[in-house]
Amino acid sequence: MKFALVAAAMIGSTNAWFGTGHLLVARIAYDILKADNSANLATAEKILSELDSSIARKHERDHQFVECATYADDFKYHGGIYQKTWHFIDQPYFDQGGSLKTFPKFKPDVHDNVEALNGLIAWMNSPSASNYPVTETKSQTPGGVAMAYSTALRLIIHYTGDIHQPLHSTSRVNNDYPAGDRGGNSVYLPRYDGVSNLHAAWDSVMYEFSGYAQLPFSSSGWSTNGARAANLVAKHPLSGIKADVTDLNPQTWADDAFAISKSTVYNGVKSNQRLSADYIKKGNFIAEEQIVIAGHRLANLINSMNMSGPSATEDKAETYLF
Repeated sequence: MKFALVAAAMIGSTNAWFGTGHLLVARIAYDILKADNSANLATAEKILSELDSSIARKHERDHQFVECATYADDFKYHGGIYQKTWHFIDQPYFDQGGSLKTFPKFKPDVHDNVEALNGLIAWMNSPSASNYPVTETKSQTPGGVAMAYSTALRLIIHYTGDIHQPLHSTSRVNNDYPAGDRGGNSVYLPRYDGVSNLHAAWDSVMYEFSGYAQLPFSSSGWSTNGARAANLVAKHPLSGIKADVTDLNPQTWADDAFAISKSTVYNGVKSNQRLSADYIKKGNFIAEEQIVIAGHRLANLINSMNMSGPSATEDKAETYLF
């Protein structure tokens, strides 16, 4: 499989869930694994410890499984530009009718979040040169396959969070946005708490978690992260969630998020006008639930993967993309 870096696709969504939301997805998965499969959690943490990266050293310390959740964004402009388009899949939502033929200015992503997740998971399950997901660019991070394996897990943790944010799986296309609204990034809102567009409003879980946590966690920061995660899980128990958290198909995840965009995200939203209180309340509930679903699916994904790691013969000094 090859992932190309396509210039047209560079104009896409940015971060999902801000930093805090990503850390909560990872914390929910961490708590599940710690309670139900501590051996798999320990294996994942050992893999994560293999990466020798200045960014990882800066942001990760005692709680790597959670702290690494922001790595894919942190290194995007420090050697990781090749994976910029892997954070989203701009599935077109023609809310006023039409098709790709009607709106030729809209260019669907050639390579996206679903392809990236599938490729990374397949490679981690069987890390060999024959199925290594590479790009056609050469902006790689140096290191052997063990470091690539470690980075691949970081990307999977992050992208699992990304794909559950509805506007990372959608681009509305109509007469106002003939080239697409870039996952709501082009739908501007009056600035509030660092949020100035519709995409960022959903990133922030309707202003609940705007901003970024201080990493690595202090003891109080780790406690706050845990309390928030526990509160979300209690508020959104599996018994009340319709989505199948055992479904580990990334395309299903994207389709679920896209359905939310169609049913809810754009309803009653007008550019440059504040979101209504009812919209914020409903959006907050849905976005919180998506974080909980993502956490459960990430834990189930970790449990499903063969993380035995690369063989000694594979771990040679080469330049890998992760």
